[in-house]
Amino acid sequence: MKVMILIKADEKYETGTLPDTSLLAQMVKFNEELAKAGILLEGEGLHPSSKGKRIIFDNGKTTVLEGPFSGINQLIAGYWLWKVKSMNEAVEWVKRIPNPAGGYSEVEIRPIFEEKDFGETFTPELKEQEEKIRDRIHLKTNPYLNFNGNTEEAFNFYKSVFGGEFTDINRYKDMPSSMEQVPENEKEKIMHIALPIGSDTVLMGSDITENMNQSLTMGNNVYIMLQPENKDNAEKLYRRLSEGGKIEMPLEKVFWGSYFASFSDRFGVQWLINCEVK
Repeated sequence: MKVMILIKADEKYETGTLPDTSLLAQMVKFNEELAKAGILLEGEGLHPSSKGKRIIFDNGKTTVLEGPFSGINQLIAGYWLWKVKSMNEAVEWVKRIPNPAGGYSEVEIRPIFEEKDFGETFTPELKEQEEKIRDRIHLKTNPYLNFNGNTEEAFNFYKSVFGGEFTDINRYKDMPSSMEQVPENEKEKIMHIALPIGSDTVLMGSDITENMNQSLTMGNNVYIMLQPENKDNAEKLYRRLSEGGKIEMPLEKVFWGSYFASFSDRFGVQWLINCEVK
């Protein structure tokens, strides 16, 4: 089951007082424990209500109120989303939340609605629509470019245009020794490089290598990379998109730890699927 952990505000929070380094360190450690236990899905702290707005709907009239808001003990200072086996498990984890000051505070646990809670009113048609929406909002899509030995030059150019820093840059010499041997003249070529060019878009690329029986032609220099959030979604996308197409590499676990596939669809559009194993 999924639960939302609501951290209630207090007067200190509403004044905008930030936590000290000691508390932040303890919270980071606690989040690490949650992540290792497979419980943590998401969590954020919120600014005080003085920076917020409240919208009131009343018989067709809409009113926007500026913060701060009254009723401090009813305001939320932060939240987590957890995946737990039961409410009892959630309670035991909440008891471990760092509270170094030892003062009064409140934390509320609220179960999140699941499909089964709606019964027959949640029809198969609505369920299918909901699944498509969830798959779409969690799916990351990035352009992937291939070059004939000048990937590094090209990406330095793109960096000069978009700014930012490379988040990944790996050369063929970095491949595990168990993989196919790379000739000396190709070891410095780019196996993978990534440059964020927007809040949700990463430009990626690599060099085509003759050692892997590849050759660059106009048409295989651009791929669309999909990064689904889990293996089930990766398999579904692979199965649907590749039907009637041409498989370059079937969906399987690869040495960098992801489930990966390379193929073209029935219309000749080329796709990559890279699903990180969490």
